[in-house]
Amino acid sequence: MLLRPATPADAPFLAWGLDEAAGGLFAAMFGGGRAVLTRVMAQPQHAFSFQHVTVAEVDGRPAGMCQGFGFGTPGGGLALALARAAGVRSVRAGVVALALLPAVTALTRHAQGEWYLQAIAVVPDFRGVGVGTALFADAFDRARATDDSDRLVLDVERDNHRARALYERLGLVVTSTSRRAVLANNVQVQRMAAPLDTTVR
Repeated sequence: MLLRPATPADAPFLAWGLDEAAGGLFAAMFGGGRAVLTRVMAQPQHAFSFQHVTVAEVDGRPAGMCQGFGFGTPGGGLALALARAAGVRSVRAGVVALALLPAVTALTRHAQGEWYLQAIAVVPDFRGVGVGTALFADAFDRARATDDSDRLVLDVERDNHRARALYERLGLVVTSTSRRAVLANNVQVQRMAAPLDTTVR
């Protein structure tokens, strides 16, 4: 297995990974697959950029991805990049985001000291062979390499019991729960955190 920084050429795979980690949210927001996300992730200097992603390869094939960044990472260009890439689909995205407002608000709230693991996804063919664990360990290493992070945090849907169990096994604990998104089947997200001295096995 090889772990490497992502490049703009990885954008289609990264878009798959971010949407997979989000349970298909972005495909629902923008419609028509992941083309909008692909265009956005190929661009630098915002929170969804390829610059914040590590790709895992097995035998030269992309097997997984992990996207994350520390507090204070430039993110101001994200809304503009999404709007430009989406065009008229921005209206649809706005309606979906409004329905999910309590969850979206929780997802975008970050605090000093947090290294935010935004997305981790493993290709189905490579699940259960250690790719996810390697990406998690790399995320902790990346977080430790920053000057201002003291904990790794991520968000998970409250009803995603399988993912929550995995994160708990890796040492993360729930620190907060969003309000229910009443207009979107009462979706809630939970923030989970672990100190950076956590050992991933």
